[in-house]
Amino acid sequence: MTRAIASGHDQDVKARLAELDAEILDAGVTHFTAREVTRLRKAPGTVYAIPPLTLWDRMVRTLRDVAEPLRAAYGGPLRVLNGYRSSDYNAAVGGSKGSRHLYFEALDITASNMEKLRALVAEMYLTRVTEPIGVGFYRGNIHVDIGYRRRHWGSMAARSLDEARERLRDGDTQPIDVGENDCA
Repeated sequence: MTRAIASGHDQDVKARLAELDAEILDAGVTHFTAREVTRLRKAPGTVYAIPPLTLWDRMVRTLRDVAEPLRAAYGGPLRVLNGYRSSDYNAAVGGSKGSRHLYFEALDITASNMEKLRALVAEMYLTRVTEPIGVGFYRGNIHVDIGYRRRHWGSMAARSLDEARERLRDGDTQPIDVGENDCA
């Protein structure tokens, strides 16, 4: 069961966020926090949705195997817009019924240089062909997940992937290294 509670008013939420932060750090993730991946940004106030413990390992894998390598390749901060969403919140923001956000295995991210981030995500998607990565390319953000199958979508998907294919064909890029935590 998910509980969405205003930050600073409930010690249980603070404790759960601290537990999730510890799991994230234990996995070697140093640039993302539990608050970032559980905050309901469109809710009034500062509200967090704490997912069931059984789902935590999914976000840890998403951060470790996708977000951290992207951040390293990007060379600067990435901002998390969405991580976990409860079913009520997902419906309220117009999320799909099968959204990977519901399973705590998806992130919507943005950065100051979206063109560079789109290029890196497209290259990651094209070079990590055996992994069930989902990517959605939009003008202001990018969706990444470790869902159940490979797929891509969004208003900027075709262009982003075509440009990445061309760079890869020309040897104009290097695959994004996932390091020792490679999930492949």
